[in-house]
Amino acid sequence: MENIVVILARSVGIAQNIPALQLFSQFHDIGKIGIPDHILNKPAAFSALCEL
Repeated sequence: MENIVVILARSVGIAQNIPALQLFSQFHDIGKIGIPDHILNKPAAFSALCEL
């Protein structure tokens, strides 16, 4: 993820923000911690009507 962030930052001209973006990229999926596996791994598409 960090490599993708660096490439994208350079391509859009925000190379000065790379250190912060690299740090943030390490936490890009931290929200998944509280989501049950049966939801994360469901075979159908996600929708706003998914039940927890």
